[in-house]
Parts: sequence; structure tokens; C-alpha cells
Amino acid sequence: MIKTTSESVTRSGLLAREQRISRGERAAAPPSEPTNERTPIRMLRLSQVVEKTGLGKTSIYELQKQGRFPRSVNLTGHSVRWIEAEIEAWLTRQAQARIPTP
Repeated sequence: MIKTTSESVTRSGLLAREQRISRGERAAAPPSEPTNERTPIRMLRLSQVVEKTGLGKTSIYELQKQGRFPRSVNLTGHSVRWIEAEIEAWLTRQAQARIPTP
């Protein structure tokens, strides 16, 4: 059987996709197709926020009270977490604030 170019291109694309999947990579959706996958929200414990920021517990709560640090999320009566993306954005803003603009 003789393969046409379109068949070989489709076959090579499928082969590449299977290889990515076997390596645990996600295939990017073509731009014309909307993706329904949501990125999960990663939540951090206070100890993780302390480690990531280098701030102490008291400083975190004081800055949060002043509105200068991301707010915690109450999960239960005894459990609070911070959204990792908000902590990372705060760290980025802090780093950018020290860089003088030309």
C-alpha cells in the first residue's frame, strides 16, 4: 500500500502525540479548539508561605491586616491557606519594585 503525504503527516503527528503522552506531557490544544481543562488552584500552608517568602508568621499576618499581602482563605474553622499564584505574584511585585526604571 502506498501512503500519501497527508496520511504520513497525520500518522507522524499521532506518533509524536503518543510519545508525548507516554512521557507524561500534555498535548497543546490547537488554537481553534477551546480548552475545557482548568488549572487547579494550589493552596499553601502557613509554613510553606513562610518558606517561600522568607517572612515570619507575625509579619505575614501584619502585612495581610494592612492590605499589603495576599489574604488567606479559610477552608475550615481551623484551617487557612494562601493561593500560591497570589503569593508568587506578590513576590514578583516586590522584586520589580526594587528595580529602578530607566
